[in-house]
Amino acid sequence: MPELLISARSTIRTAAAAAPTGSPVPLNDTTALVVDLAEDLDMATVDRFRRVYRMLFDQATARGLTAGDLVVLDLSRVGFVSVDGTAALVEAKDLADTRGIDFTLVTCSRGVDHALAATGMLRLFRCYPSVESARACECRAADLRGADLGHPVGP
Repeated sequence: MPELLISARSTIRTAAAAAPTGSPVPLNDTTALVVDLAEDLDMATVDRFRRVYRMLFDQATARGLTAGDLVVLDLSRVGFVSVDGTAALVEAKDLADTRGIDFTLVTCSRGVDHALAATGMLRLFRCYPSVESARACECRAADLRGADLGHPVGP
């Protein structure tokens, strides 16, 4: 059985705000696990996807991926997702959710968007057109979660 075309990388995402002196001050240093899938998610690949995704997720959490961090599952090179594939995506999200880890999808193919919409699963996911946009939106959300909204910032 051929290997699944999947890879992962961890990155640090940092949001910064200007301090009174003008130098940036990090508000959040959050790890992002970016998982790239480069083949269709169908009957032939779904079980391998489940196994490999779980292994990558477990390795990332062992290395420090924790609550408030981010998983981005990049499906930009996927053209088709079967019903079983959409179920596997929900399982991947649920795995992150149980540990308080944010989960997003990069979907920019009609086949992926159609599969999620047709199965009613689209409403479960935050979807972005690129990894960069997913990380940028999550960075802003992390800033809001970490901010004390009851007290103004500044002098």
